[in-house]
Order: sequence, then structure tokens, then C-alpha cells
Amino acid sequence: MDELKTLLAVVPDDEHGWMAVCTAASLARRAEADLRVAAVAQRLPVVETFTPSGSVSEIYLDAIADALERRARDFLTEMRWPEAPVLREKGDLAGATARAAKQVSADLVVLGSGNHGSSRSLTASAADRIIHLASLPVLVTPEPRREAYRRVLVGVDLMNRGKGVTEAAALVARIDGASLRALHVHESVPMLDEVGIIDDAVIRRDAEESLRRIVADLELPATLEHETVFRYGHAGHEILAEAEAWGADLVVIGSHGAGLVERLMMLGSSARHVLHHLDRAALVVPCDGAPA
Repeated sequence: MDELKTLLAVVPDDEHGWMAVCTAASLARRAEADLRVAAVAQRLPVVETFTPSGSVSEIYLDAIADALERRARDFLTEMRWPEAPVLREKGDLAGATARAAKQVSADLVVLGSGNHGSSRSLTASAADRIIHLASLPVLVTPEPRREAYRRVLVGVDLMNRGKGVTEAAALVARIDGASLRALHVHESVPMLDEVGIIDDAVIRRDAEESLRRIVADLELPATLEHETVFRYGHAGHEILAEAEAWGADLVVIGSHGAGLVERLMMLGSSARHVLHHLDRAALVVPCDGAPA
């Protein structure tokens, strides 16, 4: 994500559509980008089960889609962007959103979410599948945010350099004039540690040097504050702790970890942990080489 041209806000049949539209419209204005909205009427298994012909189900979905389109247009009017196109979609949230994103050539999808519990889990799962289906960054916001982001924390995976992840974080930092902190967490391998194969001093030196090179390659403006941080521990836990301690208002993470098992999943375990437990905005970016 080297620039923002088009943002897609998602309005599903829940209370979080306003969060997405408000946040997306505000960011789009700051980035001088276009705004699109997807009103998604979701298919409910219970309705499908009791309407085998499908006709009743389609009537039901059309009525929901009508209501969601009106809701989306009300949100856009409140954001003084009534001319923004609204796409009507029907189906499961992730699949419908991915279709809409491809249709409008979106650079970023914005989803609203609760802070904790089942709401956050459902949004995390939807973001997971959207990334897998459309290979697009997804911004999950727990609030309708009009203000610029002031502190952007990005988790850096040194195994694949995560170029797309750091570039996305830098892009938001440039747009909003935010401070940028690049964090790498070294997760030790107990068996190797016990036999003395790994020298922590060498690991730290090499990691810090790699972090500095990655941030230097971003060619950030001299006026934009930025720094690198190295931590030991579980990446998901440390990212959450750093976000809380530093007061980050946006956390940027990659969609895959470096390990084989994590790559067989849609999201890496660290990204999944952060999405499920973070109480602030998260931008999840497909790592380099993620499947389209």
C-alpha cells in the first residue's frame, strides 16, 4: 500500500457501520482519496434452512439491503459526503466485502468493531477472510474516528522484512503527521537457547541494525518522528503491551507470521492474538507474497 486512492467502508447489519463510515471518510479526506461504501445484507443460515425455494430468502435480503443502503446514505450525509457511491451486496460479510473491494479497486477496507468479546472476534474473522480473498489491507476500528492518528506502532517481522507492512504504516504516518515506532519482538526457541546455539547479544545487534535499515528505506520526512524498538517474548503479547505503554492509537501488523504453520493459516497467530485483544484501531496488511 504505497498510496491511498480509494477507501471502502463496510456497513453490515449491526451497530458498527457508523464507525467504519466516519473513520473511512475522515481518513479519505486527509489522504485526498475517494470513498465508497458497501452495504452488506448477510445471508442467515436459519432463513435459508426454512426457505428451500430461496424466494422468501431473497425478499428478506432485498429488504435488509434497502434498509442498509438508506442507513449508509444517512451516514454519508452526516459526514458531508452524500455523493459517495453505495454498493449493495448480499452474502456472507467477508465474501461480499471482497467482491465490492475488487469492483471499486479499493486500496483499503474499513470495518467497525466492538472493543472485546464476540463482536471483536467476528470482526477479526471477517478481516481475516477479506485479506485472504482480496489481498487488501483492512483497518479495524473500535470507534468512529474523525481525528488524525498521532502514534502509529508497526510490528516488524524480520524473517520476511514485511516491506508492505512497514510501508503501510509509514503511509498513514505521512498522511497524518504521526509519530512512527517500529517494533520487532524476538521469540526465543528454548531448545536452541539451552544448547547455547543462539547468542542473544548477536541477535539483538543484528535485529536492531535490520530495523534501522528497514525504517531508513522508508525515506520518512525529517519532520516525522520515528524510532525502532526491540523486545523479547511472545510477539502478540509484546505488541499489545507496547501499544498500551506508548499510547499508540493505530497498530499495524502483517497478516502472516514467518513460520510454516502460521503461513498455512490465513492470519498468523500473532496477528490473530492482536486483533482479538487490541482495544484500539488495527491495520492488518497482507505480507509480501500473500496470496491474491
